Amino acid sequence: MREDFDEGAGAPDAEGAGGTNAEGAAPDVEGAAPDDEGAGGAEGAGHVARDTTVVVQSPTIAAAHQTAGFCIPANNKLFGAGAGDLFGPEWPGFRGGDMFRSALICVGVVVWLLKVADGRQNPPAAAPAAKPLVPVATTTIAGNPDAFIGQTVTVTASVDRVISPTSFTVDQDAKASGTGELVVLVESLSAPPELNSYVTVIGEVVRHEGKAAIRATSVLTAAMLDLVKRPAPTVDPDEAAFDAIMKRINPAFGGIRQAVAAGDGDKAAEQAAILKQGFTETEAFWKKREKADAVKWAADARAHAETLETAVAAGKWDEAKTAVSGMQQTCSACHGAYRQRGEGGYSIRSDK
Repeated sequence: MREDFDEGAGAPDAEGAGGTNAEGAAPDVEGAAPDDEGAGGAEGAGHVARDTTVVVQSPTIAAAHQTAGFCIPANNKLFGAGAGDLFGPEWPGFRGGDMFRSALICVGVVVWLLKVADGRQNPPAAAPAAKPLVPVATTTIAGNPDAFIGQTVTVTASVDRVISPTSFTVDQDAKASGTGELVVLVESLSAPPELNSYVTVIGEVVRHEGKAAIRATSVLTAAMLDLVKRPAPTVDPDEAAFDAIMKRINPAFGGIRQAVAAGDGDKAAEQAAILKQGFTETEAFWKKREKADAVKWAADARAHAETLETAVAAGKWDEAKTAVSGMQQTCSACHGAYRQRGEGGYSIRSDK
């Protein structure tokens, strides 16, 4: 497409435009084409006709182009020029290193604007939506399994047969020919489903032995009990009591370390008494379980607590610090042998 550029689109007499007729303008660059479009040559004196391409730009990209145009001097000497040109006074108000630093800043702004534009034009892909639950009848799935393979469905039907501890069948009309029967697969069940009871099965339709089946994540009874969820394990009363002892000992140990380090006799004596009682109860717990090594560790820890009481009362802080260190080593040995970390916190190792 051709456009006519009117006055000001490369007129040679514009001040600072690089033409030969401008007052005080810089001389033409050696080897530059005098008739380049817009360079102030013969065609620039009047109307300049040239081919242009209309480009649709985002506002950010347009801003980047405008910034780039502002940063580059009119005589194009910033890039590909000698040192004298780079630091020369082509820009009013800029001299030497100031001009160079300003050019670097402008280039940085252009790069930043282009990155922003790229982010706007290429937004990150959205996360895939969660699969919706599809309520459907067993007969519908059994009659057209290919349409449901891979879908997450919810089915309410009666329990027809219990195949194994981790599989059973459901059917909405067991008295018919059994054409609507579906196998339900689970990883585990807290209790087997009752025959002829209604359950709601939620899971993904898969192929199993050549037929459609549901790999269930939930099996809800009429009482809204999920048979797939295992009930919380019951806690042994003795272990619950032992856990309470440990929860008294832990803060008391931290407290006595601080008190001994600070020489605080009253606080140290208070924490030592708590520790002595706690280790006495710990010793009795392990005696009941007949764990000789744990009994000895508990007795040693109690002895350290008694030493602490005596040392604190006498103001012998070095002896108290030694007792604290010995108590810590004893507790660590017992924990290493008997303690494990679970989802709910620490507990006694299952193999002990």
